[in-house]
Amino acid sequence: MLPLLLGLTLTVSQPSPTAVAQFGYTWPVDRDRHPEHIIAGASQAYVPQEGDLLFYSAKRPLFRMLYAMAGTFKPYHSAIVVRRANGSFALLEAGPRGYEEVVLLTFEERFRTHFETSEEGVIWVRRLKCPLSPMESARLTQFAETQVGKDFAFGRLAMQVTPLRSRGVLGRFTKKSTPANKTWFCSELVATALLDMGRARGSYDVRQIFPRDQFYDRIMDLSPGWELPRRWTWRPCPSDPSQSMQDIRTMPRGGVVP
Repeated sequence: MLPLLLGLTLTVSQPSPTAVAQFGYTWPVDRDRHPEHIIAGASQAYVPQEGDLLFYSAKRPLFRMLYAMAGTFKPYHSAIVVRRANGSFALLEAGPRGYEEVVLLTFEERFRTHFETSEEGVIWVRRLKCPLSPMESARLTQFAETQVGKDFAFGRLAMQVTPLRSRGVLGRFTKKSTPANKTWFCSELVATALLDMGRARGSYDVRQIFPRDQFYDRIMDLSPGWELPRRWTWRPCPSDPSQSMQDIRTMPRGGVVP
């Protein structure tokens, strides 16, 4: 009863939604063979909505080796779009580049940092098919605001290359995740957010879920509620998708779409 009352309180007390501006474009990709390559198809203007999922990748040999040892591969990072208590939109992430904790970042800040600090940086978007209900929105906001500042799970990440890794024989005996976690891995945080607000249902050990699983609908099938991943670009008609990096470096402050 208490969680329900808290949710209702948040729903009533949330400020009016802040208008969301278009932020770049998305393009269809061949997810199964070449997810980084744009295929024939029209671009779509990207207007963020809470519940959208974002995935990041870049050329990082160390990450490639560590993730391979953990039994997975790129994308190496995931995030979820949330509405903050003040009504603005932000990206909820655990340990994005430059941070060692859970943070809420603006799209402009996060995208600019990714492309400016990553070689061959790529971002994909999985849009939510049906907008969140007021109750789901309130629960996601509450979850996000209460996780900010918690540490990134560096220790648990290091365990992924040992017999204690999440998908290892001994991993099943490790403590399971709950919203009360003191540390988070990126995809674990996203998966818990989806379960906590009720958009994803079922019993999962979210510590076994990596960004690649959320990208390819493995372990937790997101296809009923989310569109297929689409590659994000800043320009509507890039001759080369890699130009997104150069383009966003010249993006005017405030993220005005060209």
